[in-house]
Amino acid sequence: MEQALVKIDPKDYGLQEGKAKEIEAVFLPMIEKMKELEKDYNEIIELPVSMETSIRARELRLRYVKIRTATAQIHKDAKAFYLAGGKFVDGWKNAQLYASHGMEDKLESIENHFEKIEQEKKVKLQAERMETYTPYASIVEGTPEPDFANMPDDIWNNFLEGAKKIHLEKIEAQKRAEEETRLAAEKVEKERLAKEKAEAEQREKIRLENEKLKKEKEQLEAEAKKREAYRVAKELAEKKERDRVEAELEAKKLKEAKEEKERLEKIETEFLAKKKAEQAPDKEKLKNLCYRISAVEIPEVNSDKAKTIRHEAMNGLVMLVNQLGKKIDLL
Repeated sequence: MEQALVKIDPKDYGLQEGKAKEIEAVFLPMIEKMKELEKDYNEIIELPVSMETSIRARELRLRYVKIRTATAQIHKDAKAFYLAGGKFVDGWKNAQLYASHGMEDKLESIENHFEKIEQEKKVKLQAERMETYTPYASIVEGTPEPDFANMPDDIWNNFLEGAKKIHLEKIEAQKRAEEETRLAAEKVEKERLAKEKAEAEQREKIRLENEKLKKEKEQLEAEAKKREAYRVAKELAEKKERDRVEAELEAKKLKEAKEEKERLEKIETEFLAKKKAEQAPDKEKLKNLCYRISAVEIPEVNSDKAKTIRHEAMNGLVMLVNQLGKKIDLL
């Protein structure tokens, strides 16, 4: 199996064939030596692996290493030469540029002499006209300056007169606006003062009305207190009189109840005495009497004391009926 050497096409590197052969000639001796080793290489790789084959492979490898290291040195030297050549070429170019640049600048200065004078005139004219125009300027911020330097005189004069006219119109309009603003402010101020005066008068009116209402309220409260005190005193007097009358009525009722009790007890005593003298039919009569007593209708009353008396009367009648019943049973 043969090992082919690599072929390099100078066109791939943008080199002319003549210049490429000069570089190629430096590496040809090493390439020839590589070709000389091809026969031994092809023979060894076909031999069976043995001690002798290993020794021959080592010897051949070292010869290849020698050629490779020699080629590396050639590459290093050649590359250094061509790098130095590139720098040498740069030096020639820079020297020519330096010499030519000064000459070109001088010639250009002569060439542009009158153009430069004309440009300086335009710059000066632009500055002068801009200074004249600035007091009447209406340029919006951020927009470039007008090209005054290239304006013909008649156009410049018309432009300046128009700017002055617009400027004066703006001043007049501003004065009118300021006057209108002042008059409007005065009107607003008058309206504000009138409104404040009306509000103050209304507040004073409300204050006086509130004071009047407050006095009327205080007077009504004082009169109400007087009426309340009179009513309380009257009620206390009426209550005291009612208590006195009720006490008298209660005393009277107690007295009447006591007299009634005594009368009933007397009736009972007389009845018992009479009962003993009467025969058996009298027992029924007495039972009928107990029934009539228990059926006595007691009137309804309203006051607490009257209710107490009524309750006591009821209890007295019940006790009387019970006592009579016991005694009747003894007949």
